[in-house]
Amino acid sequence: MARCQTCGATIIVGGAREDGLRFCGEPCRNRYLVGIATRQLPHDFVLEQARNVHAGPCPKCEGPGPVDVHTTYWVWSAGVLTRCSQTAQVCCTKCDRLDKLKGVAFCAVLGWWGFPWGFIFTPIQLIKNFGGMFHKTDSPNPSEDLVDLTYHRLGSQWLAEAKQEELSKKKEENLPLWEKNR
Repeated sequence: MARCQTCGATIIVGGAREDGLRFCGEPCRNRYLVGIATRQLPHDFVLEQARNVHAGPCPKCEGPGPVDVHTTYWVWSAGVLTRCSQTAQVCCTKCDRLDKLKGVAFCAVLGWWGFPWGFIFTPIQLIKNFGGMFHKTDSPNPSEDLVDLTYHRLGSQWLAEAKQEELSKKKEENLPLWEKNR
């Protein structure tokens, strides 16, 4: 049995192949290809693009920046079930504080109802959200998270353009002779 190069899952039947490697499916194959694409990008170019995003308007409210990657923490519980999660998004500080306030309200109402983990994780998530609300995040430079996200977005964009170009070439190759001569 083979293992997926990206996530390590066991591949029993099928999967996807690329460069002699096996993947559990197209999403993992695409993550691998995006990783290759990001290594092709010059660091200075990516940093410049990240600075443009950082200095630009907020994608959520279209208000003034600085814009960066911000994380909100969540927890809900019911009986013996407790689920913790986090949501990262690119936004301004004002939108981040509003999201964290929603996270505080969500955790305060729905986090306590599980035993024992609700009583343990709810204060942790509340402290993370409160701490993030009052932490000064208006840095003049983009965070490493924003730079990494910019790498990923540019790599994905480059990969999509390369696939589109490849499809156009294949389509052109399959045209009948009278269509090619137009």
